Formats: sequence, structure tokens, C-alpha cells
Amino acid sequence: MCNGALPLVFARSILSLRDLPRAWPTLDARDPRPLGEFLFTDARIRRTPLHFQKLSLNHPLRVRLDRFPLDLPPWARRSLHVRQGSALLVTEIFLTLPPHRSDPAQALSFFA
Repeated sequence: MCNGALPLVFARSILSLRDLPRAWPTLDARDPRPLGEFLFTDARIRRTPLHFQKLSLNHPLRVRLDRFPLDLPPWARRSLHVRQGSALLVTEIFLTLPPHRSDPAQALSFFA
């Protein structure tokens, strides 16, 4: 997700390839629609509660963020999206706070 040329969120999604054709056929690589469009419009998908974590300097995902300018130590959230018994793990890392939110606690409530 970007605000113009400024990246706001780095995301990573993980699921079993075995489950792709059965439970997640709409996630075809040739379909240009955003993942969120599938996750929030399909009534059969259930989302688990969000988990938040401030990423430490040695967190494995932190290495992937080297190419982004970071305002603050990054926060991440993740949840499982379950469809037909198959789970899709979505992790989002916030690269910057929303412009109108300077307090990280308020910013996290904005993203929830």
C-alpha cells in the first residue's frame, strides 16, 4: 500500500499450495485484484483476531525492510483468514505512521 510514491505497508501472505486450488481459487496469480478485495468481500472467510508486535532489530522480517526509509521502529500486525478449513496468514508491517497520527498507540488503533 502506498500514498503516492511513499510506501506505507509491507505485506507478506503465506498459505499451503496444496490448499490453493480448493479453498483459495480466486488467488490466481493472473488476477490483478488486491488481496483485500477477496478477504473482505467473501462471506465464507473468517478472520482471527489481530496480533500486534513491534519488530526488534533482529526479527527475520526486519531484514526485508532495509530498502524502505523508516520513521520509527516498525510495527506489524497479523491474522489468519480461514476459508473451507484452509488458513491464509497475512502479515502487514507499517513503514510509517499516518500523517495525522504522531503517537504510535493512536496509529495502531487507526490500523485495527
